[in-house]
Amino acid sequence: MQGTLFVESEEEGMAAYRPEFVSQVYKLCLLGLSDTEVAQFFEVSRATLTMWRDKYEHFGKAMKDGRTIADAEVAYSLYQQATGYTRRVIKSQYDKEAGRFVRDEWDEFVQGDVKAQVAWLTFRRRGTLWDAKVDFGNPALPDAVSAKPAETAQDASKIYDLMTKGG
Repeated sequence: MQGTLFVESEEEGMAAYRPEFVSQVYKLCLLGLSDTEVAQFFEVSRATLTMWRDKYEHFGKAMKDGRTIADAEVAYSLYQQATGYTRRVIKSQYDKEAGRFVRDEWDEFVQGDVKAQVAWLTFRRRGTLWDAKVDFGNPALPDAVSAKPAETAQDASKIYDLMTKGG
């Protein structure tokens, strides 16, 4: 099917639509498929895909959500992993004297992760979302990307100090 150009009339294209395509297009867009690739999957033209997106609200929303919202959620999660976050910890253990389980809760701060920081900065600098296939051990990459984690951590620490303490 790769490289095939599908041409159909508007009536044929609209008749080919089925409601179960909504969940399929969402998953395809999560994978990062282009409109052309999605159209090839459904064996319709790009024009038909565009008609489906415009005419069927749930289909168009699934395409948008699969691309934009999913990327935003992943970006936010990566950002939290890079900068650190607070999580709620719940621990239960059996108290023999009381003869019951005792539940303890507290908030715990998770420090930012250096690899997530490097990934965040790498993707932010590229200008397009998620287009890098980064090999952090590749000597051909710029020093900021190919540095060993210990060096990256030291550099990140220096940058943080400059930002927070003014030098």
